[in-house]
Amino acid sequence: MKRKIIFLIIGLALILSACKSKDGDGGPKSILPERSYPQYEYSMVMTRCSRSETEMMCKNFGEDDAVSLNNMLSAKGLEGWELVNVLTVSEKKGPVHTFIFKRMP
Repeated sequence: MKRKIIFLIIGLALILSACKSKDGDGGPKSILPERSYPQYEYSMVMTRCSRSETEMMCKNFGEDDAVSLNNMLSAKGLEGWELVNVLTVSEKKGPVHTFIFKRMP
């Protein structure tokens, strides 16, 4: 009985080693397809937003003029940017919103 199990194990090991595919350099080759992930450009816009009577107005850091949130997002979209995430941090002067965008280069 033990002899049959040993022969079975050896036979399976031989079968499995014969079934391995090899690369051109002789090394083992993965049977899974290779994946390539797209490379993106990222852009961040830091703003301090406040609600006006009709819409949300945001003032970008480093700029003096406030723009509406809708206009800012539309302008980035026209440039090919896609909104990925919004991070908000509370400060004494009010919350700071960081809009994170990505696009294909």
